[in-house]
Amino acid sequence: MPEREREQRKALRLSVTLLHPSEENVRTSGVLTDVSRGGAYVATYEPLSPGAPVVIEIEAPGRTLQIPARVVHDMGQERSEGTTMFSAGMGLRFERPDAPEVAELIERGRFLVDDGGRRRYPR
Repeated sequence: MPEREREQRKALRLSVTLLHPSEENVRTSGVLTDVSRGGAYVATYEPLSPGAPVVIEIEAPGRTLQIPARVVHDMGQERSEGTTMFSAGMGLRFERPDAPEVAELIERGRFLVDDGGRRRYPR
């Protein structure tokens, strides 16, 4: 990854819902751990295969942001001394990186608040 793109990534921890349109709209949960204008990494115990479409759903004040993306790489679960570590996940590329929802996620991500261990948008 070019250094310039790496510098634009923002680390955060945000609970999200993942909609899998190719699997009859199955929903799973995950934690968005970093984001850039081009994509994001979502930690989840159920990563999809590269190429799979996914919609990231984020609860925002008064509405739900929906950001279409595609899986570009996945990481399986790693085990350490019999314990499953939450390292499984997938790298996603936004289908429309210029979408207003992406800009809002990046901008408002700085203002997320901790709600009992779960990050959410401030009201």
